[in-house]
Amino acid sequence: MSARRRVCFVLPSLAGGGAERAAVHILNALDASAWDRSMYLFRREGPYLDEVDRGIRMVAGDDMSRIGRMRGLRRFIRATQPDIVMVFLSFFSVLAAVRSASRRSRVVFNQQTPVSAFLADADYDWRRPMRRRLFSAIARLASA
Repeated sequence: MSARRRVCFVLPSLAGGGAERAAVHILNALDASAWDRSMYLFRREGPYLDEVDRGIRMVAGDDMSRIGRMRGLRRFIRATQPDIVMVFLSFFSVLAAVRSASRRSRVVFNQQTPVSAFLADADYDWRRPMRRRLFSAIARLASA
């Protein structure tokens, strides 16, 4: 029998809506005999916490600064060395943390929103032209 593959889902928290609910359902549905499952949250909060299967290792960061979140995730990635890191909602900080911690981990972005809608969203700074170009360039590099 081959070793179980390691997968880690990364989210800001389990507060919110569709992306958080989808993350919990997908991770719960993965076969525990084939997958070593973990979830890294920047904040341990939200209505879906109680729905996470007890067999899933759940870790939450303790520093809410942007640098602190990246450092905490980087430590976790180095310690667990997941094969796959599935990113929900916090793309660049997670990509930077994973890449600095492990070259073997594959990063998968779960956008669930068309990129054009994400870039046009008034709640994000990506609507500024320079930041839009930066986002587009990094997204192309990450998907290559």
